[in-house]
Amino acid sequence: MTDKTATQHNSTPVAVLHCTGAVVRGLIGTAGPRAAVTAWQEFPADDTDRISAWLNESGAESVLGVLPAASVVCRTCTLPDVAAEQLEQALALQAEAHLLTEMPAHRRARAVLPMAPGETSRSGIMVSWPETTADGNLPDALSGRTLPRLSFVPDVAALAALLNGQRSDGPLLFFDRHDGSVALVISHANGAIIRAARVGSESAGDIADAIGRVVAETAMSVSHTPEFTEAIVAETTRRINDLDAPAGLVARVEIITAAAARLDGAPTDAAWWQQYGVAAGALLAAGGGLAPLTRLRLDAPIQSVSRARQLAAALSSPRRATAVVIVSVLVGLLGPLLVSGLKLGLLKLKLKDLPRYVDQAGRAEVQLAMYRELKDHAWPMTKLLADLACSTPEGIDVEQIRIRHGERVTVTGRAKKDSIRNLTAQQVVALMQDNLHATNIFDEIYLNWGDPNNFDAYEFTLTAKVANPYRAHAYPIELDYGRWTLRERMYREGGPPTDADATRRHPDTPAPSEPEAPAGDPAGQPDETPAGQPYGRPAGQPETQLAEVPETQPADRAAPQRTRTRIAGPPAGRAGGGGPAFRGSDRGAGGGGVPMSQDIPEPITPEEVDVMTLADAQEAYRHLSQALQQARVDEDTKKRLWDEWKLVRNRFRELKKNEERSP
Repeated sequence: MTDKTATQHNSTPVAVLHCTGAVVRGLIGTAGPRAAVTAWQEFPADDTDRISAWLNESGAESVLGVLPAASVVCRTCTLPDVAAEQLEQALALQAEAHLLTEMPAHRRARAVLPMAPGETSRSGIMVSWPETTADGNLPDALSGRTLPRLSFVPDVAALAALLNGQRSDGPLLFFDRHDGSVALVISHANGAIIRAARVGSESAGDIADAIGRVVAETAMSVSHTPEFTEAIVAETTRRINDLDAPAGLVARVEIITAAAARLDGAPTDAAWWQQYGVAAGALLAAGGGLAPLTRLRLDAPIQSVSRARQLAAALSSPRRATAVVIVSVLVGLLGPLLVSGLKLGLLKLKLKDLPRYVDQAGRAEVQLAMYRELKDHAWPMTKLLADLACSTPEGIDVEQIRIRHGERVTVTGRAKKDSIRNLTAQQVVALMQDNLHATNIFDEIYLNWGDPNNFDAYEFTLTAKVANPYRAHAYPIELDYGRWTLRERMYREGGPPTDADATRRHPDTPAPSEPEAPAGDPAGQPDETPAGQPYGRPAGQPETQLAEVPETQPADRAAPQRTRTRIAGPPAGRAGGGGPAFRGSDRGAGGGGVPMSQDIPEPITPEEVDVMTLADAQEAYRHLSQALQQARVDEDTKKRLWDEWKLVRNRFRELKKNEERSP
């Protein structure tokens, strides 16, 4: 038959080659939801040159070879009516049960058959192409390795694509007298059963009867009635005997008509479908849900080997592996020497006097090592003495300073009143404690008080931990005795040095805003109170006013602002007021004196704190602050005192704000 070209299609051209006996029928078309036929041609099976030339002229990018039913194993199964992804899982389980598990993946395939109207379940088809000696009997047109993208499709898959889920009253089959293969499709109540069989081919009558028996067995396996089975067997036998050809397609007219409607460019005459019907079905299968059945391959696909695998294969040779090991050892031994030599050469080019620079670098390294050792095993004692001196305010006579590496610093002295700034002896020592905190050089500062003498001066012992001995603190002018000497301060020989950022504040200068209380262990926290006057109180101020000395942290280290507060004046419990007096006892006497040791105050409830007056809060604050400094206080008691201290502090702030807002 000569070529006949139909309307061109935009999809990739696909060639289908169907061999029956000594004849090869080729079909060129495009696969897809709407397939199209562009050309077809019949060739002798041994004329491979004409077939190759025709394929090259058609521009086909892939070739589908039709496998006869005698070469494949076909199974059908019933699937539930579920979602598509669940159908695929169910079909995979059925394939593992019905097909040989040792069958290579490139020689087996499965697909879900289209659903016919009125079906309540789905059907699946599974095919496999066993590797046998008959593989070498493929036609020369299909065994050539030069064909572009050669793959195979069973003829049973082509018949399933022609049926396309329709209900047929008669069987749909294709037979080939050359090898006795029979591809059969019979519809039943739950879908369709597809079978691939092989029968004898001695004579025309014998093959018709053999095919009739195959049809009868298949129909009875799906529970067709004997009457229906006899009718379709008689019809099939008659149509096979009427065909005067070595191979033929037996199909109802409605099946052919529906297939022609889905294949653009295909003729509708029965003679064309008798010859090219299977090839047309393969083209329809390649573009629909049966496409997985069109990807069988004669040989396993060749995968591109990665470089890692290529290297592993190359090193599998003992000779090559030994050579690689020797080269690696030489590179590992001589490589650093070569790199060092190159670096030395570059340095000599850039630095003409290289030995001098090397000597300087060595001396610098030795000095740095010495400094590191000094930092780890020694302190700058003179610097620490200077830090203690600058943090000691006027009114304190230092009797002894003990500094030993790795131990706490101990300062023993006597504190006196500061009449110029109107500070009591306790407030002067608290000012020193705040100054030491502000340097961030000392930490965990604790005070122990002695009894006052006849001049109202208190002996004290201050201990502190050296946290950062090498830190250089930027002291303000009023604390730097090197810039403003003690003689100048005591005898008022001129004012402080002119410095707009750090002038000494006078007693009537407003104090900065109150800082937030620092978080952490209560034992290591300084006492905090709301803002007050920095160096005394203005004229007319009540004696119970809190006197504070705030210290601002330097700009080079962001540390929380700390305020040390001590209470001057008589106890608030005896000063009047509607709130309850603070419950505590002091072992010591003297107006405003702080004893060396005192009893732990009794617990305070939040309800008692809420009814405290300003004077009550001040008295409670004083007792709690002193109790927190006791070294003999256990951790549970210290936590309780710390919580009560915060309650009293908040109460004092609230009362202070209310007092400031009142006219």
